[in-house]
Amino acid sequence: LKIKTYPVYAGYNFISIIVPVKNEADRIIECIKHLRQMEYPVDKHEIIIVNDNSTDNTMGILKNVTLPKNFQITDRKRKEGFVAGVLNDGLNSISSHTDIVGIVDTDCIVSPKMLLRVNDMFGRDFKGAGQIQEWHHNCTQNFLTMVQHLLCIYENFCLQYTPFFKVGHFIHRV
Repeated sequence: LKIKTYPVYAGYNFISIIVPVKNEADRIIECIKHLRQMEYPVDKHEIIIVNDNSTDNTMGILKNVTLPKNFQITDRKRKEGFVAGVLNDGLNSISSHTDIVGIVDTDCIVSPKMLLRVNDMFGRDFKGAGQIQEWHHNCTQNFLTMVQHLLCIYENFCLQYTPFFKVGHFIHRV
């Protein structure tokens, strides 16, 4: 098989990641831990955590965790819009110099090199969207999550010889 690769892009796009959360008290700390470990300049990315009316202790945990300066928390009080409303609130919070916007689910484990790979894929001239590989925290919770995790492993294995990503969404800001 011929392996396709992206050219390495020397510059750094500014990337904003929106993390919608709702009743994620059991997973939010692990999610933040992985987001903090990303190998990308801190001044070139931001993480926007949008709490969507959680009824568990998610917001309490977020208030008590020490976050780097490139993390911000939005506590959403309105209920209109469901998931689209949460994402719109996140989009309203992104930096004015954002080049690429991403969405990462709380139950996913992101690779430390995720933003480097996204940056290389998008470069400065690419206009479009891509997906990233993620692993799920709750992969042993029940039969459904185990099947979802196995499917993710299979799809990621199949994609190892292609330049495409799986799960998690990024789009070049227009």
